[in-house]
Amino acid sequence: MIATVHLTQEIAAPPATVWFALWNDQQYRQWTKVFDSSSYAVSTWQLGAPIQFLTADGQGLYAEIAELEEAQRISFKYLGTIDNFEEKPAPAGQPLLHDRYELEATATGGTLVKVWVQGQWLDESNMRHLFGQALAALQQQAEQLRIQVQTSVDCTAGHAWHCFTTPEFIVQWNFASPDWHCPSASADVQPGGQLRTRMEARDGSVGFELLATYTHVQPPEELHYQLADGRMVWVRFAPQADGSTLVTQQFEPENIHPPELQYAGWQSILDNYRSIANETRP
Repeated sequence: MIATVHLTQEIAAPPATVWFALWNDQQYRQWTKVFDSSSYAVSTWQLGAPIQFLTADGQGLYAEIAELEEAQRISFKYLGTIDNFEEKPAPAGQPLLHDRYELEATATGGTLVKVWVQGQWLDESNMRHLFGQALAALQQQAEQLRIQVQTSVDCTAGHAWHCFTTPEFIVQWNFASPDWHCPSASADVQPGGQLRTRMEARDGSVGFELLATYTHVQPPEELHYQLADGRMVWVRFAPQADGSTLVTQQFEPENIHPPELQYAGWQSILDNYRSIANETRP
C-alpha cells in the first residue's frame, strides 16, 4: 500500500533564504535533528547526483536527486538503505520513499514550503508529526538566519586569536578572492572599540570599508562585534585535543546578496585566514 503525506509551512523569509536553510550542511543538520540528533546529508547537490542521508553511526538511506530547480523545487528517489556506511540496494520491484519539496514565493515576500513524502506502508501519523516538527524548526532557522563558516588552524587558540584581531595579519587575509586585497585595517579590540577594514579590487575599480564595534571580547575564546548596519558577528576559538584550534564564525546575513553567495565569500575569507595563521604560527 502506497501512502502520501503532504505538509505546508509558511515562512517569513524569501525562497533563497529558505533554500539555504534547507540544504546548507550546517543548516540541514539543525532542522533534521527531529529525525535523529546526528542527521546529515552527503551530495554534490546536482540533478541526477547521488545523495546519502546518514546518522553518525553510519545508518540511513541513499537516493538520487530526481528533480532540481534551485530555490524552487527538489525531489529524491530513494534506492536503498545504508548500514554501517555501506549501501544496500532495495530488492527489485520494492517501492521506496519519494520526497518532494517545493518553494513558492508569497505576495508578502515570504515562502510557502510544500513537502510530499510517499512510500510503501508509510506510518502517516508519525511521519506527519515528525515533518511538522522539522518544518517548524526550519521556519525558525530561516526567519532568524545565522550563517556559519568554520575552519581548523594548526596552532594554539592564542595565536589564532592574534591573527584574527591584529591589523598586520588582518590585511593579509581579509579578502575573498585573489583579485581583491585589504590595504588597511585597524582594530581596538575591547568592548566599545572599533574594527575598520578597507577592501578593494586590486585594479582599483571598486572598494568599500567595513566598520564594526566590538561588543564582547574574551581572549582567546570568544569575540562578538556589530557591523555598522546593525548585524551581529560571533567568533569562537575552540582548542582541540590535537593542539589545533577550531574557529567558528556566525553572522547575520544582509538582504542584498543570496545567502549561498554570502556563505561562500565569508568561508573564502576564513580559508585565507587559516593559511596565514598556519604560516605564521610560532
